[in-house]
Amino acid sequence: MNLLESFIHLLNIWKTTFCSQRSFHYARALACAVLTCIGHKKTLTNVWMVFRNPDQKPSSIYKFFSRMKWKIDDLFDPILNQSIPHFDSDYIIVGVDDSIFKKTGKKIPKTAYHRDPMSLPFWVNLIRGLRFLQFSLLIPTYDINGTACSIPIRFINASPVPKPKKKRPSKRMGYLYSAKDRTQS
Repeated sequence: MNLLESFIHLLNIWKTTFCSQRSFHYARALACAVLTCIGHKKTLTNVWMVFRNPDQKPSSIYKFFSRMKWKIDDLFDPILNQSIPHFDSDYIIVGVDDSIFKKTGKKIPKTAYHRDPMSLPFWVNLIRGLRFLQFSLLIPTYDINGTACSIPIRFINASPVPKPKKKRPSKRMGYLYSAKDRTQS
């Protein structure tokens, strides 16, 4: 079995996640297109250039993701279930990494200014982008110097909580009165 066949075999676990067979086949084809996408930017338009189905417009990929009736966590659950038997002990080891994806649009939801990780420690630069957390299982491979193989199991948006607005507390709270109210009582 070559690498592509084993990758497609792993993707066949997703069959129960999608509501129709057609959307499952489309997702599997998109996953293969992402792997073969040339360049460092894996945008949906670049994926469509690899995918390049003459019957479909590039907007079909955007519609697939915007109208999804499947949960992202359901894609990772089968991977998690197949990875747990590789642990010898009663606990699992998870590694967490955060990433910031640069965005320039002002109307993209959940974007915020973050510290640029490439800036110098004494010169803080800010970038606008989306922040994500990636959780990966660290499966021990004892045959190679105690190293571990990481398998992604979750990828969630970790946008910052909005700062609460300064709001003057109301007088109805009972314990806040102005000096004028105290003199009248």
